[in-house]
Amino acid sequence: MVYSANATALGDLAEPTRTLGTQVLDAAGKVHGAIADLDWEGDGKDAAVGRADRELAQDRQVVNGYNALADAYQNGAAVMAPMIADLTKTGQGLEADTFAVSEDWAVTDMFDYRAGKFAMMAFGVPEPVATERMNQLQSERGNEAQNNTASLQQRADALGQADQDTATAISGAKGDIDAAAPPAAGLSGEEGKKDLLDAIAVSKYTGMPVDPAALAKLVAAGTLSQADLDKLARGEKVEIPAGQMAYLYQMSQSLNGMSPEQIKELQRTLPADAQAALAQGLKIVSDPNVQVAGADQIKPYAQGATDATRGTFVPVTGSKVNLPSEMAKELSRTDRVTTQVTPARDIGKETMPSESHTKLNGVGAMQDIADILRPGAAISGSEATKSMLEAATQYANADIKHPDTGAYVQHFDSGDQHGGSLQHALADVVQVGGSDHLSVHDLATNPSTSDGFLHAMTQERWGDESSKIGDAFRWTHDDTGNPISGETANAVGHYVADHADTFKNMPGGGTFGEVNGGLAKAMADGVNPYLAQFAGADPETGFDSPGIQHFGSADQMKNLFSVFDQNHDSAISINGAAKTEYEGLVTSASQHGTPDRDLEIAGRLAHSMNEGANDAHLFDQEKARWEAAEKADGQKNMVENSLKALGMIPGFGESVSAIELAAKLTQPPGPNPLLIHGDEFARQLVDTGGASANSTDYRATVLRGLIARDASIAADPALAELITGDHVDMQKVVSSGNAHKILTDWFQTTGRNQYGVDIGNWQGLENVGVGKSDWSH
Repeated sequence: MVYSANATALGDLAEPTRTLGTQVLDAAGKVHGAIADLDWEGDGKDAAVGRADRELAQDRQVVNGYNALADAYQNGAAVMAPMIADLTKTGQGLEADTFAVSEDWAVTDMFDYRAGKFAMMAFGVPEPVATERMNQLQSERGNEAQNNTASLQQRADALGQADQDTATAISGAKGDIDAAAPPAAGLSGEEGKKDLLDAIAVSKYTGMPVDPAALAKLVAAGTLSQADLDKLARGEKVEIPAGQMAYLYQMSQSLNGMSPEQIKELQRTLPADAQAALAQGLKIVSDPNVQVAGADQIKPYAQGATDATRGTFVPVTGSKVNLPSEMAKELSRTDRVTTQVTPARDIGKETMPSESHTKLNGVGAMQDIADILRPGAAISGSEATKSMLEAATQYANADIKHPDTGAYVQHFDSGDQHGGSLQHALADVVQVGGSDHLSVHDLATNPSTSDGFLHAMTQERWGDESSKIGDAFRWTHDDTGNPISGETANAVGHYVADHADTFKNMPGGGTFGEVNGGLAKAMADGVNPYLAQFAGADPETGFDSPGIQHFGSADQMKNLFSVFDQNHDSAISINGAAKTEYEGLVTSASQHGTPDRDLEIAGRLAHSMNEGANDAHLFDQEKARWEAAEKADGQKNMVENSLKALGMIPGFGESVSAIELAAKLTQPPGPNPLLIHGDEFARQLVDTGGASANSTDYRATVLRGLIARDASIAADPALAELITGDHVDMQKVVSSGNAHKILTDWFQTTGRNQYGVDIGNWQGLENVGVGKSDWSH
């Protein structure tokens, strides 16, 4: 209903909007003057001044847009306010006269004529007279309702058109602003000093409304375009206007002296979009890959902030030192893990052993910083998020080391975290820090940090928190063409393969898959697209992700499968992916006529799956898991979750392994071995199903590649029963009772004679991969 509408509030936005436009132009002029007045000459200054000139011209166009937006607010209010008042007055008047007015302005007579008739009769009016009067009144009010409905709906339509016209004008003005310049144009350090505390946070305590202009500037300053976010995720540099960097720096410095906990509490008082903008802004201003326009020319002349210049300082690039002072101090502390050793000493006739007391400092502050940086978009490369991961690494490694008492009696203070366990606290820190994929990459791939980082992430006993740690690694399967993804997955894969023994015997007991199941699944998902390359596949086979180094031995590949076979979900994930890539290699061999290398790699992959499963006792474990699920009546969920996990593997649903598995799960009523013996599902996936184990499936997979090479094969009448359109229909291959004979006959004749494919020789080429343990060349 329009009764509560307030067009005056729309008009009230006009003046602040005009003022904002004026401020934008004033701020842009100051930034332009600061760059033009720098005491240096040459091409570098010319480039920087040229950029500043362009930004100033853009800002002048922006001011025109703000004026047009203010006009739209003002004109809309002037037109709609009297319309709203008229509709409200008429509607409420009708309601007072016992009419109902609906949302669509239909007027309905609500008078109780029966009660009216009895009231008249109570005052002595004869019943016929009372009845006639009520009938007359009902007719009159019915006409009144009908007329008012037509009138109100006509006026409401006019208001609706005015509202649409106003919305169009507002949208057009905003579009002109967006087209004229990026949202961050025209910002300044002076605004950054006051907007957060003076114009936004203060409203929580005074009851005053949030200043919309200040909120808009904060959101603009703390926002990067998707294109810039993508660049940062690839490790590339991005440029932002000097005014935006100045705004974010001064906003950050306005929080100096406040502890991370105090900043977190302040942030919680802000509107949701301001909370996100603050988090994003702090990540931007601490990201060394974010720099001001012309930074490469300015850097040789730039100097750091001093107490005298801090109030007007504009950083050239992002850095941890740009953060609020107490946040920067916590992120840079050097005493996170302290150990005090008390020497052995004699007390009376007894000798007391040496004791060590280990304490973790600043865990709670890291939790606070994680809460501050959690809202909003992930921004890669920030020194803040990288420092969080480094801190979590130190804390976790200290906790892992604690049980190894050696010659000491050890006392371990698990830290100053806010409630809950140390693992819970650190998992939250890693989850937020791990959203910075570039920092995860740098820590995982740098030789000086890789072992410590991956040891902490995998050997700590995360338990139910391990899926949060998994968030720092599962992303590597998303963008396989990005070197950041490939190099990170490569580091994880090699670390797991080279440290398999530690994954079999975790500190405190159990296997990695048993203790950290969520992390095992995430890491398996992360390395899945690269399995063929770990086995030696090259770009010619279609596996060409950058950053992957193949394993040097069969043992490494076996170890990778063995570790991830420790957990049901990660086993399903990695073996389903391996089946898919195996079929891809066989198809590639026939499509490109390059069987020697492709089939050797396929043989390595299939053999490693089986060796890893045996090493991890996968089938025995699956049987035990099934029996436990049986007792809890959860077999159906176990199968459904397994199928769901397989369905998330790219390409698996189209593989013959998937179709064969689905066919066996949906066989006619009666005992189904796949659903009776707990290990059959895993055996079907790893050992007995699909192209790697079934000669019919194998031939169908080879045929798929041949048709990709020569489409005319699909029209061969001898294959008609297995073809749909222009491709091999794997559903028909699995369900046809004639598939084995059709394919065997075809390959013994046409396949061998016209296309040179000898299935026996091909399987022999796979055995070359099985028989080699040294993959280094």
